[in-house]
Amino acid sequence: ITLPLMLTMLIPLFMIKEGEKYGYLILPNASEQETADYDVSDVEVLSLNGKIHAAREKSSALYGIVFRESGEMCGIQAEHGLIAMMKQDEAAKITSLIICDPTQKRDNISLSVEGTKFEIETDSARGRAYRII
Repeated sequence: ITLPLMLTMLIPLFMIKEGEKYGYLILPNASEQETADYDVSDVEVLSLNGKIHAAREKSSALYGIVFRESGEMCGIQAEHGLIAMMKQDEAAKITSLIICDPTQKRDNISLSVEGTKFEIETDSARGRAYRII
């Protein structure tokens, strides 16, 4: 059986001292050359703590947010852990929002987006992503 290459990642962990923080990007479907050419200065880290990890690609207004527990970021109020990918227009209005339960264990996902509450049934969804907006 030959499995496709899923991930190539080189992190010189021996260079990271105990207690130091570091960040990384996941570039889905990017080739080695596209990864090497990616402009990391286009990425703004919005939150990097034990509760929420969030970053924004400035040129595209694309956000990636990992809620490790309940919390609020960029107009999204998560009732529990979830992952969100969001896009905004020039007026900072959310034009696209996709969420999922990374644990694949919840029966529902609960969140509010700019004051509107959403409840998504996820029983047996196995980590499926849901487009909210």
